[in-house]
Amino acid sequence: MGHATDMINRIRYNDSLRKPYRARHERIKEAYKTEFKSSGFELYDRNIPKEELERIRANIRKTLKRESMIAWGKTIILTCIVAVLLGYLLYFLIPFPD
Repeated sequence: MGHATDMINRIRYNDSLRKPYRARHERIKEAYKTEFKSSGFELYDRNIPKEELERIRANIRKTLKRESMIAWGKTIILTCIVAVLLGYLLYFLIPFPD
């Protein structure tokens, strides 16, 4: 009984480790679909010129990097706001001896 539970828990743990990679893979896959659709080519078309394929890949990298930078910017701004609010609240809530 304990061996089966241990095995199930190990499977759940391994799946939880894969989730971030799976989400990143899905985001890249969605970017490829969007970029190919906007360029007028099919996703699995073998007759795409090399120059066009390199341009599409460069656009995908640029798009993903832009999304990442926006996410980091939002994180930093939110962290700064929380730190300022926390400092403000602590300044007025904690009595200082005169």
